[in-house]
Amino acid sequence: MFNTWLTIANWNVMRAVPNQSRFLSIEKDFEANHADIWFLTETHEELAPDKGYSSHFSGDPDRESKVGERWSAVWSNWPLQELKGYACDSTRSVIGRIAESEFGEIILYGNVLPWNNDYRAKSSSSYQIYADALEVQKSDWKKIQHDFPNTILIVAGDFNQGLVDFHYYGSAKKHRLLESTLKECNLVVLTAGENDPIARDSCPARTSITSALLHRGIGGSKKQLVGQTSLYPTKHFRITLE
Repeated sequence: MFNTWLTIANWNVMRAVPNQSRFLSIEKDFEANHADIWFLTETHEELAPDKGYSSHFSGDPDRESKVGERWSAVWSNWPLQELKGYACDSTRSVIGRIAESEFGEIILYGNVLPWNNDYRAKSSSSYQIYADALEVQKSDWKKIQHDFPNTILIVAGDFNQGLVDFHYYGSAKKHRLLESTLKECNLVVLTAGENDPIARDSCPARTSITSALLHRGIGGSKKQLVGQTSLYPTKHFRITLE
C-alpha cells in the first residue's frame, strides 16, 4: 500500500553507548516510534532504529571518542547509498542517497554545527567558528542541488541555534546568519517559529536547536511531534515529522 506521508525523526542521543541504560531506553523508544528516516547525532554505530534499516555514518570524530561513536548518522527504511565527495566536513556530516522510494529519489544530509563553546579554531570567536562551519555546509547543499536538481533534499541534525522569536540558545547574530543561509539555499525550516514543536509543547519552553528539519522538494508537513518530555534518556528532544 502506498504511504502518503513520509515520516522523519531526528534525535541527538548524547553519546549513548552499548550496555548503558540510556542506550537500552533509546532502543525501546525506537521500537515504539516508527519513522521511515532517522537522523541521529552524537550517536553510535550499534544504535539502530530498526535491524532492517540501511545506514551511513560520518567519519571518525574530531574528539576523544569510544569505538563506534559518530557525530552523525542517517538511517533509512529504503536501501541507502553513500554519496561520496559531497560532504566537505566528513567528520561531522554524512550524506546518504535513496535512489528509489514511493516519493522518488531522496538525499539525506545529517549534520552537527558548532555549539557556543565549541573547541574548533580556538583563536576565532564563537560566531566566526559557526559562520565558517555553516559556509562549508552551504557549499555542500548547493553542490547537491546543482547535481541533483529534481531530487528531494532533507537536511537534519544538531544546528545548535534556536530559530524562534525568543532567545534560548545561540545568538541573534547566528540566528540571522542561519536564516539567511537557508533562504539562499532554498531550504525551508519545517520546525521553526510557531512550527517548532518543542517550543510549543515543552514546559519550561525549549526549542529544537538540536532537531531542525529542512527540506527541498517536499510540499509541507502534516504534523510535528515531540518525543521524550523528560531529560532522560537524553536532554535533547526527539522530533518526528510527517
